[in-house]
Amino acid sequence: MNWWLAGGWFVACVLVGISIYRQQWRKVRDYVNWVGFCDHLHQAIGFALQPLPQAVAAYLPVCRGGCRVVLNNYLQLLQHKQDLTREGCSVLTANSTLAEFLYQLGRTRRDIEQDKIVAVRAILVAQAEQAKHDLHSKASIMLKLLIIIGIAGGILWI
Repeated sequence: MNWWLAGGWFVACVLVGISIYRQQWRKVRDYVNWVGFCDHLHQAIGFALQPLPQAVAAYLPVCRGGCRVVLNNYLQLLQHKQDLTREGCSVLTANSTLAEFLYQLGRTRRDIEQDKIVAVRAILVAQAEQAKHDLHSKASIMLKLLIIIGIAGGILWI
């Protein structure tokens, strides 16, 4: 009977360690998603392959407040486009691409937006690397600690 209790205690400790590891891994995955969002946005601004609404909608599900700067800048571009259309200063339509819009704004505005995205991406890459480091250091310490607790608890029950 004591072997069953010891084994159950050990398995419970390992499962707690695994759940902590998975929780930390989700943080890393969110940062990686944000880096992908920045890459996609940089590509849309630089090469203008995506229509405006699709480029935003493609990455709205991964927005969890971690980097609202990128999304806000992009939504400001959308708002500016709508203002130009409303004022009659432009012939932009709802289906125009980001390239057409930025071409009318001029090269400097596009450079500024790309620089912002590159800067935010660099921050996100650094945060993702830090999260990975934290994940491995915390998880390895926690898993070792839980294994020691599991073995000690098993020995005490035996």
